[in-house]
Amino acid sequence: MLEDLVIIVGKGHCGQEEIVEALSDKGYQTEKTINCIWPRDDYVLHNGIYTKSWNTDGSYNPLGEGGNLRFGDGFVLFSDYAAWLEFGNSEEALVKLKETFLGMRPYLVPTGYPEIIPKGEHIDLFTLVCPKQKLLFLDWGIENAVRKRVYSEIAEREGLKVIYYDYEEVALPLNAAILPGENGTDIVLLDRACIPLMRMLRNNGVEVIPVDFPKIKHPNGKLNCQVNHYYKSDDITILDLLRKV
Repeated sequence: MLEDLVIIVGKGHCGQEEIVEALSDKGYQTEKTINCIWPRDDYVLHNGIYTKSWNTDGSYNPLGEGGNLRFGDGFVLFSDYAAWLEFGNSEEALVKLKETFLGMRPYLVPTGYPEIIPKGEHIDLFTLVCPKQKLLFLDWGIENAVRKRVYSEIAEREGLKVIYYDYEEVALPLNAAILPGENGTDIVLLDRACIPLMRMLRNNGVEVIPVDFPKIKHPNGKLNCQVNHYYKSDDITILDLLRKV
């Protein structure tokens, strides 16, 4: 599987070389971008289908912008703010989610809209879902979003263990990436400075790949934003997937 898999590592604000080194040490093939900052924003790969964040006419497709979504085992979380911005109402957003991600149970989840919107529409900045281990991490620092009853209700329906994470020494700790692995477990790429998060993940049977990520006080994106992946056997390349390479 790893022979077929390629992890795209974006330029980001920093940390590209550190991410590549951590992934390479674990046997992953990587491909660096020169101009693309956040590869996660350009497409979503799910069940063998690549959904891009732009349509053939150049219009925006929010269902292809990876920061708007987190995938679980049989379900998908989608930003309520992105739904409001692009679809105007939740009903249409849920219909589009079902059409795009067939067989997945869709949920709209709070970002804090229409109250304080701390990070825009991207839910991957303050949530982390480990599908195989059925874990849902929520960043307690984004209280106006994660304290909403919606998350608890979804967790109850989907049999998820909810873990509220409160560790302010590292910016965007839950903007970690779930990577494909060979043994069927969740593998999480995360900032090595998130020591409590690493411990929580390992205690719950999740493999971690820590990155010596440069410290940034107020980043607007981090590890999940900065990586994406594709399979060479899909006869696709980085040029097909990214707007800028």
